[in-house]
Amino acid sequence: MKYLKKFENYSEPQTLIDIIFGSTNHQILKKAILACGLEKRITDGEFTVFAPTDSAFKKLPQGTIESLLSDTEALTDILLYHVVPVKALSTSLKSGQLIKTSQGDKLMIEIDGQEIFVNNMPSVNSNSGELVTNAKIETADLEGTNGVVHVIDTVLMPADEQIKIAGSKDYTRSNY
Repeated sequence: MKYLKKFENYSEPQTLIDIIFGSTNHQILKKAILACGLEKRITDGEFTVFAPTDSAFKKLPQGTIESLLSDTEALTDILLYHVVPVKALSTSLKSGQLIKTSQGDKLMIEIDGQEIFVNNMPSVNSNSGELVTNAKIETADLEGTNGVVHVIDTVLMPADEQIKIAGSKDYTRSNY
């Protein structure tokens, strides 16, 4: 796909963990993976990882990242919601396709022209206050020895996880 850009100093062959941990744009994701001890779990098998950038994590409401890092059970669910237990290159994704994550819930793929989006529950951009329901794949098909990484611009949240917005309001799928 021509809209894809080259990602940093990406070169093959590397594991998915090598790709993520070697990226200067995924330091928060790296810290989260290490906090949950998922680095070995994402190495054994073939996977697709939708990898949110540091900028994606910074769109979460203030204090959310710190809160999640101290709640490894919730953080593990969120991280596994970004992992699909099969290799899915962008060319194999279809609009309207539902894909089951390692966490157990499904994500929906949407394709608009040459852009690919991963849909999940609505969340709120802490900077603008706007609802965000799509994660755009910014860079696709970073192939590793055990699957593929797609870089996304929004953190995906499973439907059963609650995010505390402004310290008082819960945003879950049931709110919409």
